[in-house]
Amino acid sequence: MISEHPLLSGRTCIESCDASCCYNTEMLLTPSDLLRISKKTGLKINDFSFINQDGMYQLKNIDGHCVFLDHTTKKCSIQEFKPSGCRVYPIIFDLDQGMCVIDKFCPQHHKISPETLVKYCPHTKKIIEELFKYP
Repeated sequence: MISEHPLLSGRTCIESCDASCCYNTEMLLTPSDLLRISKKTGLKINDFSFINQDGMYQLKNIDGHCVFLDHTTKKCSIQEFKPSGCRVYPIIFDLDQGMCVIDKFCPQHHKISPETLVKYCPHTKKIIEELFKYP
């Protein structure tokens, strides 16, 4: 389960994050993300996401930030069930390179060790597989 893993739980972000990744986010949502968030919040899927030009569900931005970001506290309002991609960030899968990398855009990227990257890359790959399994 994702919450059992420290990085995937989002605890790293809670302690020292400035929410940079939540501004003008382009976070893609898996089918399981959509169902989980909708069920837990009571929102309709189109209340918090839209279908982008590639035909993929993506988080909505409001006033330049993620719909779920509390702009005042810089905390995620759905922390306990946030999207899978948010959970593994700053570990991302670079489609061009065909491998997991640490996103240098994250101000905390230097805190992610090569060992952590290797350990959590399988979770990132599962997200990519789910994203591309359902067009």
